[in-house]
Amino acid sequence: SIYLENKKEIINKDNYYWSFDHHPSNLVTLKIICGDKSDNIAGVKGISEDTLLKYIPEIKDRKVTVNEIMKKSKILLDAYNDGTLKREKGDKFPKSGFENVINGREIFILNKKLVDLSDPKLKQEHKDEIILISESPLDDNNRGSKNLIKYIE
Repeated sequence: SIYLENKKEIINKDNYYWSFDHHPSNLVTLKIICGDKSDNIAGVKGISEDTLLKYIPEIKDRKVTVNEIMKKSKILLDAYNDGTLKREKGDKFPKSGFENVINGREIFILNKKLVDLSDPKLKQEHKDEIILISESPLDDNNRGSKNLIKYIE
């Protein structure tokens, strides 16, 4: 579960789709490719989450890897270039964005280090300290980050 400050709600696997249009397992993948403005992490130029969802709809239904998205981007570009990509009238295909996805390996490696918190690079003693703090009671009336920082110090 995560608490979304801007929505003032806790998001978990049961209500994830109420707030997001993609499969929960793709959150990190989307942040690796699209970045995260709230954390000032740049994504691939010319590609947004909406663009990926439009052209790679399986992101909504199942886990999709960055490599799969890179391969699908190549397929989409080839179809666009040979004229077989079916599009709605007036629909502008983000050619340069998908080219950037195909060539984005360096930014993906950097962004993975920034957004994938499943393996934080912390010493075990620091991990133990975080667990201790997270299990310690805080005053319910003052649970803000400033109070937490004071508690840590």
